Amino acid sequence: MRDWYLLYTKPHREPLVYGQLEDRGLSTFFPYLQFDRGYGRGVRVEAFFPNYLFVHVDLQDKEANGLTWLAGVRSLVSFDGYPAQVPAPVVEMLQSRLHPYTDKVLDKMNLLFCPGDAVSVIDGPFAGLEGVFQQGVNGPQRVQILLKLLGGWTRVDLDMQHIEPLKKHSLPYAMGVA
Repeated sequence: MRDWYLLYTKPHREPLVYGQLEDRGLSTFFPYLQFDRGYGRGVRVEAFFPNYLFVHVDLQDKEANGLTWLAGVRSLVSFDGYPAQVPAPVVEMLQSRLHPYTDKVLDKMNLLFCPGDAVSVIDGPFAGLEGVFQQGVNGPQRVQILLKLLGGWTRVDLDMQHIEPLKKHSLPYAMGVA
């Protein structure tokens, strides 16, 4: 009987494994998002679940032979030595919720941050400080945040990769702070 299973892949090899599974005629589900790389560098595909792909297969059938030997595959996700089945309603729910995003090219910054969001600086000279996200500037990978420095709010431009959403809400939202 065919069921949904998870394949654990090597990093960034999900598209390769997906293509091999499709070539074998297997039903697969590869949830991904497409992001504009900026500056005319094209689109980057990122797996929604890094290192994982769903495959709909009967493990007793010959079509499942060698799944774990495909290039880029590490293993079939298993618990206590038994392959873990993913309930079909879970896969269907994921497919329906992610389908609207598969054909769109998204701006990563707009997905991660909204003006007024509390952020933490994780790299660079301001590492360890907390601030408030203001806007994207000078291309898709630069952002402007407000940092509380020297008794006042100071605008600072940083690379987007140097900030992350703040887990705790220790800062008051500074909408309209100039």
